[in-house]
Amino acid sequence: MSSNVDHTMYFEALIDTFATVGWNAIMDDMKAGADQLTLENCKTAEEFWLAKGQMEAYRKMLNYEDFIRQGFENYAEDL
Repeated sequence: MSSNVDHTMYFEALIDTFATVGWNAIMDDMKAGADQLTLENCKTAEEFWLAKGQMEAYRKMLNYEDFIRQGFENYAEDL
């Protein structure tokens, strides 16, 4: 029982975070950063791999809210 309460509180805390002004500001910054990255401007393999890694980090952050919400739905269905 305690584990279910802990998991529910975890998801609820994150969902509360997604409703904050701060979270929305972070997402706006992430979107702007992701929009500025291009692989075409990379002149070396090192620049390419760095940009590719940055793109992956932006993608993960930009999809984090959807990932957590889907995880919570799946968790709630299994209760």
